[in-house]
Amino acid sequence: MGNGRTPSAIEPGEGNWLRSRGCKSGPASGRTFASRVQSFSKSGGIAVRRLLFCAAVLGGFAASAHAAEQGIEGPKDPLPDSLTYKGVTIYGTIDVGYAYQTAGLPLGASFYPGLSWEANGTGLHPISTLVNNAASLSQIGVKVEEALGMGFTAIGKAGTAFDPVSGELADVCKSLVQAANGSKAANGDGPLCGQAFNTEVYAGLSNSAYGTLTAGRHASLTNAGAEGYDPNRGSLAFSLIGYAGGAVNGIGGPETAFWDNSVKCLFQKTSG
Repeated sequence: MGNGRTPSAIEPGEGNWLRSRGCKSGPASGRTFASRVQSFSKSGGIAVRRLLFCAAVLGGFAASAHAAEQGIEGPKDPLPDSLTYKGVTIYGTIDVGYAYQTAGLPLGASFYPGLSWEANGTGLHPISTLVNNAASLSQIGVKVEEALGMGFTAIGKAGTAFDPVSGELADVCKSLVQAANGSKAANGDGPLCGQAFNTEVYAGLSNSAYGTLTAGRHASLTNAGAEGYDPNRGSLAFSLIGYAGGAVNGIGGPETAFWDNSVKCLFQKTSG
């Protein structure tokens, strides 16, 4: 990918940058090269390295400019921008990383944050492990957006979150049952309890003039809005809002961060 600049467009500071290394452009460039050759006998390897550096930089600019003039494009990404067919888009996220804790609980197979990320006195021993969902929630789903005419669009969404390290669906309720039965793995409460579609599942209509009306399982209003104010975007490992934000996202408790059998209406903001 490019940096948004044409190959031949060198900013004012770059000319000085090249000249400070013995490179010059314009009519005097031949004399500069000759002077560098003469300095080679005096300066040894240092002059050679400077000459090679200058030649590589100037050669790169010349090759890029030639390619642009000939209309030659660079290699293209073979993957499509989206997996969409007839208004149906498949989306997904997989988050897997590595974590080390000096005093923590073992990885929870059903506990979708993976580890206990908050400072507490329950840590038993050092933990070194692969971990899932530290930066974002791993999930897969489909979105539907199909124009119906008259400015109306049919929309829908169905998604489910999972733990890629264990291969299980996100199920904090199961983690609590295991803890009650003596498991020492990380556990906790939350809104994702092993449902086939445990994130958002809804269908409805959208109109550019009036707004959007959907029915189904929605993220709570604070759950949907809090992420916009969180610089860590709800990260389970690095955000207090993401990991322990039940009082915010669930309006009092983490179990209610998603609302079943709900209707959501978003009105289109008008000017004036």
